[in-house]
Amino acid sequence: MSRKIATADYRALAELRYRIRHFLCAGDATARQLGLEPQQYLLLLAIRGLPEGRKATIRTMAERLALKHNSMVELINRLEKNGYASRSRSRDDRRCVVVALRPRGEK
Repeated sequence: MSRKIATADYRALAELRYRIRHFLCAGDATARQLGLEPQQYLLLLAIRGLPEGRKATIRTMAERLALKHNSMVELINRLEKNGYASRSRSRDDRRCVVVALRPRGEK
């Protein structure tokens, strides 16, 4: 059962995608103004805005940013090297690594 999509629906979709793209470009510009790569900025936001009760494990953060595990590790390495984040073993599960924001990453 296929239904024909109305012109108004296409226009609404195009407008939504335009606004999303504009929002993402503004975020990228903000990141660069702060001396961060856009993905670093997104990760800092994702850690800070994680739902209550969720831990910022590498797996969770990779899922939230739609990245592979090894890409997330590299991203965290860069944040850690520049003093924005730190990582430690989970108290509950020593196999898990938890990422935390340092004061510089919370700004």
